[in-house]
Amino acid sequence: MVLLELKRLVFSLVFGAYEIKVTFSINVIFNVFATCGFKVSPLTKAPWIINKGL
Repeated sequence: MVLLELKRLVFSLVFGAYEIKVTFSINVIFNVFATCGFKVSPLTKAPWIINKGL
């Protein structure tokens, strides 16, 4: 029973870290595009809307 809880904790930590990494990467990519002068003003807001929605 304790082992199961431990596995669940580890899984949630790993998944949480992965999720943060992915959203961070997406935001960095969009920021790079924005600073390069690409017209992605509606798109740069998309990751933030998705983050707040979840």
